[in-house]
Amino acid sequence: MTDSSDTSSEAERRRLIRAEWRAAIDPFDRQALEANSNALALGVTGLRALFVLNGGALVVLPVYLSLLGTDLDAAFLATAMAAASFLAGLVLAGLATLFAYFTETQKGRLAFHGRQALANALSDPAESDAADSGAEKFKAAAARGATVMKRLRLCAIGFAIFSLACFAGGAYFAAIAVMTGPGQDDETSVSKIDVNL
Repeated sequence: MTDSSDTSSEAERRRLIRAEWRAAIDPFDRQALEANSNALALGVTGLRALFVLNGGALVVLPVYLSLLGTDLDAAFLATAMAAASFLAGLVLAGLATLFAYFTETQKGRLAFHGRQALANALSDPAESDAADSGAEKFKAAAARGATVMKRLRLCAIGFAIFSLACFAGGAYFAAIAVMTGPGQDDETSVSKIDVNL
């Protein structure tokens, strides 16, 4: 009879500790989730901006050069380099998005396995040795997962930075195209464009 009362008092003690721990940890969990969702929203906005910058510049490039009266034959190399830079920026923005997705997938997987390991450890106090062994395995797997997640995140950030650099390079080559290929026709120059609304 003493063993069952000891077991029930131990279970009650664990339940109280879990409830107290949950009450203390909940504000931090909410703050971490809010910060994470804000960071994700900012990241998505940044990735969209990379797509709009590079894609928009690629689409507008021929119109811009024609509007300024640039002779496209004379400025072919600079125009091609600008277009290639913008296209590379689009590809890199896509890779940044893909690696950001893999980072979030890895983070979700780690959180799921962490919660499962914690639930297993707290569910049966009689199997504390097995729970300790499972916790050690989880810690090792979590360390490997965190390393993978860090590498994926760094790749995503690197691709995003290179995408932005491609936009800057494309803008530079577009400016060179404008300077090296001025049109011969005065009627299409910027000062002669007639805008009638």
